[in-house]
Formats: sequence, structure tokens, C-alpha cells
Amino acid sequence: FIVLQFITVAINAVMLLAVLHAYGVRVSFQDGLAYSALNTFLNYISIKGGVVAKGYFLKKIHRFSYTDFAVSMGAMILMHFMVAGITGAGILILIYIMRGNANINLFLVFGVITAVVFSFIKLSALHSRVGRSENYFLKKLYEIWNSWKILSKNRTVVYGLSFLIFLNFVVYAFRLKYGFHIFYEDVSFLNCMLISILGVLSTFVALTPASLGIREFAVGAGYRLIEGDMLQAVVVTGLDRAVS
Repeated sequence: FIVLQFITVAINAVMLLAVLHAYGVRVSFQDGLAYSALNTFLNYISIKGGVVAKGYFLKKIHRFSYTDFAVSMGAMILMHFMVAGITGAGILILIYIMRGNANINLFLVFGVITAVVFSFIKLSALHSRVGRSENYFLKKLYEIWNSWKILSKNRTVVYGLSFLIFLNFVVYAFRLKYGFHIFYEDVSFLNCMLISILGVLSTFVALTPASLGIREFAVGAGYRLIEGDMLQAVVVTGLDRAVS
């Protein structure tokens, strides 16, 4: 668990460095690792406390503006949902080919996520209308789209970030699979991948410190949809959180 958690922190550090690189900001891997670890730790203390601290130090030390930091994090969330939608739908198709059945509800969830993200990215007419709006929420969406434009100009960064996000899903799936192995019985890796995607996405729902309770519910509900025991998934997710 500890080794896998360290790998997760390292992956998050490399993702941060890649985003900063797209904005022309250079940060050492050691600093990136420190910011990633600080982010993980402080998020357990207060809601998005780690994100706020990371933004503060990037501003003070590396002169990365709060505005650029906020919208770049928004673009990263957008990428997480894009990779999650494609990966989740792909896994369910693979499960259907291998087993002859798959959960249609989960497939619809991932399909809708993919459609919404790609529509947001590609519909230029929507961007123009949103950009002229005086609505605060719509303005923030427009800023996120502009941040995505900055990232998407560097295809290497986009492909690299997509791979790292996918790798994050894989590592969390191994953490869950190991937890199931310790407490209950072996669960297939594909099933763990599906619920790991939901678990990672739930961290963006910042209603509690480190999405406490939200991640457990998301993973448990996802496991229930693939005909697993929701309580078992909640216990395993709780174990993973305690170790991390």
C-alpha cells in the first residue's frame, strides 16, 4: 500500500511539472514531489487545503499566477474526465467481449462523460457565447477552455498527461485489488479499474476534507453496480485512505 501510494504521489508530481511546462514554468522534480506530498497531506486537514497551499507556493516561489494556476487545474480536471470516460467505456466493452455481459448503467455514465467533455472542447460556437456571458460560472468555464487551448497546443504534454492519468487509475486499481485480497477475496483487475476511475473522479467533489466519505460512496456504489458488495468496497477504500 505504501509503495503504491508513493507511486501515486510521484505520478501527481510529474503531472504538475507537465502542466507547468506548458505555461513556461520550470520546477525541479524534487519540488514537484514536495508539492504533491503537501497537497495530499493538507487535503486531509481542510477542504482543498493542499490545492490552496500548492497555489500559494507556486505563486511565491515560481511566480505562477493564481489565475493561471486555477484555470490550469480546471483543465486538468477536464482531462481526468475525458480519460475516465474513454477508459471506462473501453473497459466495459472489453468485459462484454470477454464475459458476454456488462453493466449498461455504468456504460451510459462513461459515455455521457465522454460526450459532454468532447462537446465542451470542440463546440467553438458554444465557447463564443459563453465567453460573452456575464455569468460567473460560465466565465470560469470559458477560462478553463482557454487553459485547455494552451495545453492542447503541445501534443506531447497532452498525450503525456493522458497516459499519467490512466496510470493513476491503474495504480489505484492495484491498491483496491490488494485491499480486497487482504480482507475478502480476489476481485478481477478490470472490475477494480472501473471502481478506481470513480474513486479518482470523486476526489474533485470537494465537499469534505480529502473527499472523506464521498470517495467511499463512489467506489461502493460503483462496486454495487457491477454486482459486488458495497460494504466490502467501502471497507477496502477506508483501509486505503488510512494507509495513505
